[in-house]
Amino acid sequence: MATARDLIQASLRALGVLASGEVPTSTEANEALEALSIMLRRWASNSLDVFAISQDSIDLVVGKAVYSVGIGGDVNVVRPNLVVGAFIRDKNNNDYSLEIVDVSKYRSICSKFTQANIPSLLFPNYRYPLIEISLYPVPSENGYTLFMDSLKPFKEINDLSDEIEFPSEYESAIKWNLAIELAPEYGKRIDGATVALARDSLDTLERMNSRKLLSSPPILQTGKTYNIYTD
Repeated sequence: MATARDLIQASLRALGVLASGEVPTSTEANEALEALSIMLRRWASNSLDVFAISQDSIDLVVGKAVYSVGIGGDVNVVRPNLVVGAFIRDKNNNDYSLEIVDVSKYRSICSKFTQANIPSLLFPNYRYPLIEISLYPVPSENGYTLFMDSLKPFKEINDLSDEIEFPSEYESAIKWNLAIELAPEYGKRIDGATVALARDSLDTLERMNSRKLLSSPPILQTGKTYNIYTD
């Protein structure tokens, strides 16, 4: 997992300020951190969502199929925007991967409350203000913990040592666009290749944001809820 310092060093290397293996001074690093925070806030103000990968866990309950995730839910955390991976861990620390399924596959399951030792499927229902995650089969024994990786809105970097796990597309966009942000401070001219990489990586983020909205259930976009059980 990269730290804010790692992201800054990558940008300064791309800019030609640092050579491979060199590190910025304390002043350079903190000034770059300020520039990075300003850039991310500007992206957010321009409706370009920035997400980081976060992992949450919950002890599973025998016979319980559906868990709410979000502030005040069964998993009391910031509401995820997208579930990207999950696995089950047993009491002996053995891990079992879960398949993340869409609404059509989950709908096709005839008996959604069938019980077995370890679930194999997870369906995320992106309701608001809490999402619901449904497990299949439903756990029939205690001693299992669900670990879920998701994308959540990224707010602020407060310290150079802050660990942040961005999707690869975000790391690329931050690296090249931060290099452009920092160039005037170091009297550096930006070559065409760097400009193209910065522009293309930012365009990729915009397309990702657009697809995220278009792929949401239409009823969800109106602020209403989507209920698989009444579909």
